[in-house]
Amino acid sequence: MGEEAIGGSSTQSRAVSQSLVPDPPADRGLPLLGHALELGRDPMALFVRLYRQHGPIFSIRLFRQPVTVIGGVQGTLFAKTEGREVLTNRQTFQGLTHELGSEFNMTTLEGDHHDLFRRASSHGYSRKSMSAAIPLMVNLSRRELDRHAPGEPLELFPFLQRLVSIQLGWIVANTPADDYLDDLLVFMRLLMRVHLTGVWPKATMQLPAARRAKSRVHAFAKVIVHQHMDHPPGEHRDRDLIDDFLSAHAEDPERMPLNAVYASALGPFLAGQDTVAAATAYLMHALLTHPEILSRVQSEVDTVFDGGAPSGKDFRKAKTLHAATIESMRRYPVAPLMPQHAAESFSFNGHRVEKGSMVFVAHALTQFLEEHFERPFEFDVDRPRAEPHTYAPFGVGTHTCGGAGLAELQVMVNVAILLREANFEITPFDYKLRSKITPPAPVGFRVLFSRRNH
Repeated sequence: MGEEAIGGSSTQSRAVSQSLVPDPPADRGLPLLGHALELGRDPMALFVRLYRQHGPIFSIRLFRQPVTVIGGVQGTLFAKTEGREVLTNRQTFQGLTHELGSEFNMTTLEGDHHDLFRRASSHGYSRKSMSAAIPLMVNLSRRELDRHAPGEPLELFPFLQRLVSIQLGWIVANTPADDYLDDLLVFMRLLMRVHLTGVWPKATMQLPAARRAKSRVHAFAKVIVHQHMDHPPGEHRDRDLIDDFLSAHAEDPERMPLNAVYASALGPFLAGQDTVAAATAYLMHALLTHPEILSRVQSEVDTVFDGGAPSGKDFRKAKTLHAATIESMRRYPVAPLMPQHAAESFSFNGHRVEKGSMVFVAHALTQFLEEHFERPFEFDVDRPRAEPHTYAPFGVGTHTCGGAGLAELQVMVNVAILLREANFEITPFDYKLRSKITPPAPVGFRVLFSRRNH
């Protein structure tokens, strides 16, 4: 089964009495656990298997919780069109936004109010802002690499979490995050495991360590915002994300209250420290396990850096590095699905979804289907250009990641800097890639490195 054009996803079809439309085909999974273990090990393998059995809509269970999964090209198109009206993030992220201290947050808002936040973040999250910061990123990466002795095992994902958070502090907020890194990492882990996945009870947020991390992170947000208030952009610094949110606050304080500016100041850290770090780690693993591609990329990197600190335009010449980044994000998606809820009852592909139901939009599912990508579980930088609606590493619909362009370039630049500065090898040499789901990232991926001389 797959992409047959089957009716039932039009506005008219939603008006049909729901009693006449069957439920999505259900797969019960294991007793008690449902599909929780499979989802934790490899969500795309699970979704591909069930897609082949049932088509672009089916139901799974996470313990006792039923979840409707929508995927394939049909699912992607639905999420981009009608899904904007019938799917919502509010229930999924309301606990998270409460912890951030504001009900007004881009992850939960819809319509014009969401557009206001999207406009305020468009420049700060752009590739242009990242391009201007590349020389600073180079210096920060060298500094962080200098903290580790060559020849000693380095676990790459935690190293990159720290590096990415420090970079984001300067790129989007012109503020050093070094003193708050541990608190940001703890707070993000709490938000994911308590409020997004629910694997930790809500009472976890009341533990002393959790309360301390939350307090420190909120204090950091106020430091960022008030420094921007006291020192507006000018000859000493460029305008950034926080300035844009403060301008939106000045123009419309009712829809952009100050507590929403505080929460938005934390957005880049909470959204990027895991996803960008994981995407960078996966790309490093892919390159280190494909020596011929690594050689091509390293040659490009040396060319880019030989003229001094490169610009964003210089990275356009690194075509193999760009292709490897795109392919790694396809093969190892760090945001493989969007957890949402049905804002109203609707029908899709001949099946009904009741109002209030949990829905996973599996936008990365198409990236693992042979009809769209030959040998989809292999890493191949020379693939043809992806067909429309088959490659969506940053989500689909209204809540597509606003920092997608920045994230992609940050991954490329960080890999380029690392390969310019050092030679890496995996340790132990027979390590087999393992991943976790919260956050989706490599587990136990360690490298040895030696500094290169130029």
